Amino acid sequence: MSSFWVEQSRLQKRALPEIRIRPSDVFIVSYPKSGNTWVRFLLANLLAPEAQISFRNIENYVPNIYKSCATLEERQGRRYIKSHHPCYELYPKTVYVYRDGRDALVSYYHYAIGKKVFRGSFGDFVFSPFVEQFSSWKEHVTGALDFASNGRSISARKFTTDICRKTARRCCVWGINFKMKFRCRSFSHLAIEAICI
Repeated sequence: MSSFWVEQSRLQKRALPEIRIRPSDVFIVSYPKSGNTWVRFLLANLLAPEAQISFRNIENYVPNIYKSCATLEERQGRRYIKSHHPCYELYPKTVYVYRDGRDALVSYYHYAIGKKVFRGSFGDFVFSPFVEQFSSWKEHVTGALDFASNGRSISARKFTTDICRKTARRCCVWGINFKMKFRCRSFSHLAIEAICI
């Protein structure tokens, strides 16, 4: 018989924080550990090319709805907001990021172990309530794909060193105008799909 431990707050479905959603808001949504933070950094660098973007200041550019809900109202202009909640009908515009479910779950497991919010084997983790705080991976991704079936889809397979060119083409969808030269490091092993809803 397996035994595992999960921080009690992680056993409940996580509630979406209450915020006033504006028609110009763009939500960056994903199942946890699917590339959302990576996309946030990419977007923050496009929004503020002169800034040095880091984990210390990312909330100033592309806030996480769970960390910054109290300060979102005071932000001016278009807001780009990270969320893991699959509430597509509430979001005026959504950039959905997804990753192969097996990779996402392995990454999520190591994240939970590292943050000390879960103790147990990977098998315990996969079947624990922890992984369904925002719904299962399958429900999350299927819901986004079903919702997007009437909308526009953007596919950016195999983000490689030409990611800057591909991203520049997509920025008009996100409402970003920019003039800059952007140098990329190698992202040759990263494969993420983004869907604009």
